Amino acid sequence: PAHPASDAEADREAALRPYLMSLTLLFSLRGIPQLYYGDEIGLEGGADPDNRRDMPWAWMAGEAGSEGPDESHAEARRIFRHVQALIRLKGEHEALQYGASITLYSDPGLFVFIREFRSSAVIVAVHNGSEPMREPAWIHLAENHHLSRRLFDMLEGKTLRDALGDGDQADRASIAVRDGRFELRLLAKTSAVFV
Repeated sequence: PAHPASDAEADREAALRPYLMSLTLLFSLRGIPQLYYGDEIGLEGGADPDNRRDMPWAWMAGEAGSEGPDESHAEARRIFRHVQALIRLKGEHEALQYGASITLYSDPGLFVFIREFRSSAVIVAVHNGSEPMREPAWIHLAENHHLSRRLFDMLEGKTLRDALGDGDQADRASIAVRDGRFELRLLAKTSAVFV
């Protein structure tokens, strides 16, 4: 039998991954992302009146908490870094600010879409499956009648890198668009933003 502490850690990781996926969708789908205080560190609460706790400023590092949670709060720090990366991406890529959204692939466990605006294109993939993808999904751009020829030509021959790239996600670091398609494989409950 598993040790209770390891069970609790596994449960927290099982809850954390979908939360990170939802943040990725919040920042990459159309619209203005809204965070309530504490969302950026996964602040918990309980039943009223504990439905939202005070911000734990004692956890924060740097001037006025600018560096986010300190090293002793690894889970909150991981969420904070993820949100920072998403905010940076939203600011750097016009496609995520103004772009149209086109679905490239959708099934019950995998959702892949592209945001594009002028010369900016970002591909977002979210794998909601409870297991890593055993086989890669082939995303066929050439067969998608919603993609313009200009966008297709802009992507063909390009290698796009995952800008979120958790250290344990080396196998999903990039996609290569060749002959109007690319291969995608993700771990369970993960997301990627390819730029």
